[in-house]
Formats: sequence, structure tokens, C-alpha cells
Amino acid sequence: MLSRTFTLWILWTFCGVLASADAIQGDDKKPEKKTSEPCVEIDFSTLPEFTEKGDLTYHFEFVGVVTEPNTYTGPVYREDMALIYYQNLKTAGVKVERVGDTKVRVYGWKDKEGVFHPVIKGTVTSKTIKPEQLPKVTNPKNKG
Repeated sequence: MLSRTFTLWILWTFCGVLASADAIQGDDKKPEKKTSEPCVEIDFSTLPEFTEKGDLTYHFEFVGVVTEPNTYTGPVYREDMALIYYQNLKTAGVKVERVGDTKVRVYGWKDKEGVFHPVIKGTVTSKTIKPEQLPKVTNPKNKG
């Protein structure tokens, strides 16, 4: 009886984790649409499906703000990278939007005084991923 109860508890817990993960992944994800607001768009669909020892360094330049590059090191799963970058940037106070499963748009950053600094440029580099497989970074000015 104990093993059956334990098995049911594991199944219930696992289903709860899956439901929670699905809810998190759905956070703020928008369908593909054009934007007229200047932004940097990062398309992660060009990444290899999986890289065991990957690294991705991203750097954004904002009007009037000096920033340092940020590096993600570890396993790189193509389907998770847009979500990881979206969550990290949003936590840092960057105005960011997920578009579909593989794209992230960065619009700018609001400082402590509430001044919005629009994004000027974005780059993604890597020491372990081939240049042609890196996420495609574009600045889609006045799309729409």
C-alpha cells in the first residue's frame, strides 16, 4: 500500500511540475507580429538543437547607458534559450518581449529614476558555437 501511495504522489507531483513549467513558458509569449517601435530582435532558431558545453555572450547598448556583456555558460538547448534570455532580461528591468518560441525583442531599459533608455544595438557571440549557428540579431527599425 505504501508503494502505491508513493507512486501516486510522484505522479501527482510530476504532473504539477509539468503544469507549472508550461505556465511559466507561456508567460508573455506573443505570436509573431510586426513592430513599429525600434528594437533589437534575437532569433534563436539558428542555434544547434543541443550543445553540451556552450556559451553565449550577449551585449546591448542603450542610449546614455554603459553596459557590460553577460555570458551564459552551460548546456545550450535551442528551444529553451529564448525563454532563458527573456526571463534574465526582464528580471534586469529591460523592456523585452517574447515572439513565438524562438525570438526575443529588446526595446530598452528603464533606470531607477524612471528614464527610458532605448536600445541602440545588440550582439551575441560565442567561443564554442560556430558563427553561422549563432542567434541572428537584427534591429528591425520601423517594421510594420
